[in-house]
Amino acid sequence: MAPLDVDGSYELTVRFMRTSGNDTVGIVLPVGTKTVLLGLGYGGNRSHGLDRVDGKGGGDAANPTVLRPARIENDREYVAHVKVIVHGDQAEVFVDLDDKAIINWRGSPSAFAMYKGWRLPQSNRVGLGVSNGSACFLSAQLRMLSGEAKPLRPGGVAQPEPPPKGPDGNPANFFGVPFDKLRDRPK
Repeated sequence: MAPLDVDGSYELTVRFMRTSGNDTVGIVLPVGTKTVLLGLGYGGNRSHGLDRVDGKGGGDAANPTVLRPARIENDREYVAHVKVIVHGDQAEVFVDLDDKAIINWRGSPSAFAMYKGWRLPQSNRVGLGVSNGSACFLSAQLRMLSGEAKPLRPGGVAQPEPPPKGPDGNPANFFGVPFDKLRDRPK
């Protein structure tokens, strides 16, 4: 979880590499008062998409954001660029993966629901994670287009909070990467 409260429109660029496993690399995105999971290599590495749009999962063909077939290869670096625009009770979510447009969604953020295993304690925070594997998140850059991103701690110094428990119940491995390995880049 990023140590910021995000309120407004923004661009987020995440460089990552999945190092093991065959499932979702996820980016949790605040969109207005809701959050949505961007799943890359979703559902056993079969699709990309926003999870739980009008009740449709990231692998459901009825979900308008699903791109299938779509894969994430292990030990390969990727760059996901996300743009979230919020205007009143409507929003837009655009996603490029390695400079290729993969998602262009418009509608009410009320269409989004979060699967319990990916839900963060607060809906206005960005999260990075992986399901059934591990990943190295090489960088994440947030640029506000409107609104603001506030550090979690007063004085402008963001201090990390203890991680919440993940789907496996292990707080030290919530993002699929042991916290002591988050800064280590695979060789």
